[in-house]
Amino acid sequence: MIKKIQWINYIYPFLVIIIPSSRVFYKYLPIFNSFGYLLYVLFFIFFIYYLCKGNFSRIINFLAQPKVIALFVLILTAATLIIYPIADSLKYEMRGSDQDDCIILSVKQLLQFSNPYIEESYHGNQFSCGFGILILYFPFVITGIYPLGSIIGTLFAAFSLKNITRNINVSIVFSFFIFTSFAWLELTAVGSDLNFIGCGLLILSYGISKNVINKNPNHLLFLSVFAGLLSSSRINFLMIPPLIAFLIFKYWRKGAIVFLVVSLIVAIVPSAFIYSLNPDGFAPFHLIEKSSNLLPLGIKETAIFLTLISAVVAYRLSIKSPQNIPKGIFITLLPSLSFLSFGELYYFREGNLSNWEGANYFIPLIPLAISFISINSLKTLNHKNKSEKLTP
Repeated sequence: MIKKIQWINYIYPFLVIIIPSSRVFYKYLPIFNSFGYLLYVLFFIFFIYYLCKGNFSRIINFLAQPKVIALFVLILTAATLIIYPIADSLKYEMRGSDQDDCIILSVKQLLQFSNPYIEESYHGNQFSCGFGILILYFPFVITGIYPLGSIIGTLFAAFSLKNITRNINVSIVFSFFIFTSFAWLELTAVGSDLNFIGCGLLILSYGISKNVINKNPNHLLFLSVFAGLLSSSRINFLMIPPLIAFLIFKYWRKGAIVFLVVSLIVAIVPSAFIYSLNPDGFAPFHLIEKSSNLLPLGIKETAIFLTLISAVVAYRLSIKSPQNIPKGIFITLLPSLSFLSFGELYYFREGNLSNWEGANYFIPLIPLAISFISINSLKTLNHKNKSEKLTP
């Protein structure tokens, strides 16, 4: 029987990784899509199983070499710079994703000191991206390297894991899993900001779990500002500051209060100012109406109830160890994002996986999900190696 903690370490993360990639198979494979997806799922199961047994240790050590890492990053960068313009050019045929245009056009409006939400995308969609992600993507837009946002965000996430775990193998396994996630690769190609948000959530989660032990005020201030920007990237992420403050309150009461106040100021004040300029044209609010359509009466209340239950479970996990804070954040966000995702599939797509845009709701959780599997599989391997050394 699988222990409860194993559901958090492996089962839930595994489902978050593989479920959104189903769209890729049904969207791009005209035949044998179910069979292809099954092979994909079995590949992940196979790799995780043999990773825990240590069968891939030589491959991991090879991939951990600086030259190999540099070559890998170079190939990914080149592939992204080649594929992104092709995907972006689909807009001239009124096809493809308009997520990148929402960010780019909004940032350009900010550069002109204008309301970032006065335009619409070529699909006629309102810009749902919040003020925070516009600030985070600002340097990518003004330097002309927008499509590399996902790659750079992933590298920062992998680097953060290396610093937290002091084990480069964790970063290597993390990078392998994330760049074999077809959903992740698809959104990298179209320039979605959700990948960057997911990487930011990982950096924030592990950063705050480490800082409640070190209690560094400067790091706390940085993480508070970063959390404010991330939480205002989408309106449903505004729960992140109070959630984190709730989880760290036991360890650092003053720090929790400072974190909550600073992050909420960063998240709310700039957006409130933009809202005051044109309340009727504040596009991020349309996500509230959209969520109501995705979650009819009764379903929404169930999602809220499960989120509250998950927050209680997260708190119980966090009081056992601050290292469990990332897991607490993950399981608290999981119910609402899952309901939104499957609600879109059921009510908007009528079960058609090839058009399942709601699969994107899982994307911000993928980096955290992969980090849990990477850390725990290597931890299992290390425990096994120690046991073998102690056995006479």
